[in-house]
Amino acid sequence: MPSINNAMFDRIDQLKAGKVTREEYISRQSDPAAAAACFKKWDVNNDGFLSREDYVTQGSKKSK
Repeated sequence: MPSINNAMFDRIDQLKAGKVTREEYISRQSDPAAAAACFKKWDVNNDGFLSREDYVTQGSKKSK
């Protein structure tokens, strides 16, 4: 559900920068290994950040 993912992104993005680093994301997860794998999958442009769109869509781009 996108609205839940948006709220979760807001909780992770404590600096309100609109993006989350790998370290910020992993530090807020209970399983660091699984979090690292998710981050790698969701960071589709490999810029080292998860944008809100990356997080909400979990790395999959929706066709328009």
